[in-house]
This record gives sequence, C-alpha cells and structure tokens, in this order.
Amino acid sequence: MTSGATVWLTGLPSAGKTTIAYELAGRLRAEGHRVEVLDGDEIREFISAGLGFSREDRHTNVQRIGYVAELLARNGVKALVPVIAPYTDSRDAVRKRHETNGTPYVEVHVATPVEVCSERDVKGLYAKQAAGELTGLTGVDDPYESPPRRTCASSRSTRACRSPRRRCTRCSPRRDWHDDRRTRDRGDGDSVRAVAPGRAGVRGGAHRP
Repeated sequence: MTSGATVWLTGLPSAGKTTIAYELAGRLRAEGHRVEVLDGDEIREFISAGLGFSREDRHTNVQRIGYVAELLARNGVKALVPVIAPYTDSRDAVRKRHETNGTPYVEVHVATPVEVCSERDVKGLYAKQAAGELTGLTGVDDPYESPPRRTCASSRSTRACRSPRRRCTRCSPRRDWHDDRRTRDRGDGDSVRAVAPGRAGVRGGAHRP
C-alpha cells in the first residue's frame, strides 16, 4: 500500500488551487497512488452545511476538512485540499493534528496575484463584490493571512533548499507556487456571502475562505 499524505493548497479565489489539485490527482493516480480531492464546494454542501462565513464558522469548516484529510492520509490516501483557509491559526491547527499523528503534511501557497485572480473571476465573485452584491470576499473585505515566506522545512529539520521548486521533494510544510495560467478553477466553496442589492462594494480583488 502506498503511503498517504495531505497536500493543502491555500490561496485566493480563482488562484488555480482546484485546477492544480485535479491535475496533480490525475498524475498521482497514473503512478498507482490512491488519491482523493476534498473539494471545498462539496464539503460545504455535505459536511459543513449550515455553517456561515464568520471567522468562527470558517475555522470550524477548515478543522472539519483537516480531520477528514488526516484520516484519509493516515490510511494511505493522498488527500489534496484546494481550500482557501484564510487564517493562519486555522491552518496551523490542521498542521498540528497531522504532526501529532505522525501524518505527512505539506502546505502549498498558490500565490497567484490578486490582479490575475480578479481577471479570471471564474465564479464572478470579484465582479459581484465590486457591484455591491456580496460582502466578505477573502482578500478584499475579509482578511487573507498569507503563509510566511521561510526556508523549506519539515518537522525534523529546517534548512535552506536550493533545489528548483518543481523538482524539490523535501520542501515541507510550506511552499509558494505562482500559477499564472488561465484556469478553470471551480472555487472552494468558502469565499463569500451575498448582501442586499445596493450595498456599496470594496474596490479591488481577492478572496475569502
């Protein structure tokens, strides 16, 4: 049986997280790995139904996803998680759960610039926010706490990594990737909430979990 691990892709809405996750899943399956993609929209519908978009509900949603991911990874599945998870403490709690159980965990920051994300605007969220049709768009009027840049590290050691990112297999737990492709990112189901028509929006673009 192949060993499991969780790969959490965090980043703004329309950053390309879901596109990357499904591309990676296909390649891993072709190599014989057991893989599951924990899609944020599906999680919101079936596991986190009833949760809103307050900081507390967002944290709860991320912890539920983290629990499922760790359970899968602990049992030999590669769990790919393309979910915004905008708050550092939420992501750190997920990481701690994996470390406590000795389960491999990698956090990937899909650091696509907000200007590119707002141009893609796959689900029309940026346009709706600018028009005042929704509020709480992560990175615009709701915070996104980017993972800190640091040397590649694991639970066992911290060291500078001089390998090209695409080839480095020891970088953990955080990596920064920039996806500047035009993608079909389906979103992660944790981005915004609607507001009454006529409410002024905040200019700019970004995302919320």
